This record gives sequence, C-alpha cells and structure tokens, in this order.
Amino acid sequence: MPANSVNEQSQFILNLVDKLQPRNVIHIGGEDIDLTETLCEGVNLIEDALLTLIPSYAASEKPAPGLLKYCAKINTDYPIEMVNIPADKVLPDFYFQQQRIDLALLQPATNFEQAMVAFYYLDKMLAAHGAVIISRADLPVMKRLCRHMIWEHGYRLTANEAGAKEKSPLFTQAMKFGLTKVPKAVKSKLNDWLHPDLLDMDSTLQIAGGIVYLLKPVDAGKNKSDVDYEAQMNMDFDALLETLMKEQS
Repeated sequence: MPANSVNEQSQFILNLVDKLQPRNVIHIGGEDIDLTETLCEGVNLIEDALLTLIPSYAASEKPAPGLLKYCAKINTDYPIEMVNIPADKVLPDFYFQQQRIDLALLQPATNFEQAMVAFYYLDKMLAAHGAVIISRADLPVMKRLCRHMIWEHGYRLTANEAGAKEKSPLFTQAMKFGLTKVPKAVKSKLNDWLHPDLLDMDSTLQIAGGIVYLLKPVDAGKNKSDVDYEAQMNMDFDALLETLMKEQS
C-alpha cells in the first residue's frame, strides 16, 4: 500500500477517535497492522479507554501472524486486551455480559456470513451514535456489509451527512431493484429524492483509501413509521417508476 495512502488512513482513524472519545473499543481482524497500531495510539490518548483486539472472525480463520506478534510486543505499552478467541465465539459472551462499546473497527472478513455474525453482536452492544469503522470498504464483502447496515439498520455514512435529504422508503426500494434500469430523465429525479448514502454508495466508499465509518442511529430499534415495507417490496419496478412519475408531474 502506498505510503500516502497509509498516512491518509491513519489520520482518518486518529481524527475519528479524537472526535468520538470512545471508552470501549473493539477491533476485529488483522489484515493491516498499520491500522491496528494507529487505533492503539488513538485509544491510548483517551483516559480510561480500553481497546479489545480480536484477531479473527471465526475458528476456521487463521489469525494473521503479524498481528499476534504485534500484540505481544505492545501489550505493555497500550491499554489493550488481547482475546485469542474468534469473534463468533467471544462476541456472544460479551453481549450476554451486557458489555457496551462506543467504537468498533472491522478489518476485512473472509466472507459475508462472518462479517454479519460479528455485526449482529456489535450492533446489540454499540451505544446509540456509536461508530463502526469499516476497513477496505471497497471489497465486495465489506461493501455488502455497509449496504446492509444502511438499508436494514439505519446506519449513516457520515461523509454524506452534510446536506443529505431524508430518504423516502419508496425510493429506497428503487435502489434495491437497480438504478441501472432507470432512464436518465427519471434517474435525475431519483437523485433529488434518494438518500445520498444509498445513491452514491460506490463513489463514497473510495473515501480515505477505502475506509468509512457509519454511525448508529440514536433511535435504533424503534418503529418510527407505519410504512408497509412488505407491500413496497412486492411492487414491481415498472409500477415504482410509474408512481414516481405521477408524484413528480
């Protein structure tokens, strides 16, 4: 990885940690030791903060040797708890112990199922307005996880926060049916309605060399709307576009 990219990513993480001032942080995976070290440095600057390092997502995944050596080396220098148990085993224990976290950093998972298991428990433990950093969000598995977090759990890509419009559930479904089918004239109108977190996902994921962070909504888990989502999902794409055109005429 180019040095300027490493510096950019490191500064991204340091700035975020300084902004959020998390007290309990979880790091999963070990593809990029530089990012791990940066997170350690950032958390070390926060009084009484604790960073828990989990080297792998699943028992079938062999931890990166570099991460294990690094953790053994710095364990006395930083407020770190090294857990030599895969995330799919230890995170349920953390949850049932009623642990709460403010920040999580997810390095790339081998497959989407591993990423989803980790996110499932992290989401339960994450405080409202807590953040999840996704490393290598440009990879298919992690990009898919980002989409799931936004669509299904209301997380926000904060890079798009400024000037973002409230997303309409109807138009959110348009993204799921695929904007590639939409004529340019219609797509230009969709641009005015779709939440930028959904519409510009691919371009946004290139920010800071593939690192993004997503904020958990303060009202996570609450039913804010009586929209019939099942009925919307059953609406075919032609009907959706027809509805859009009627509303815009």
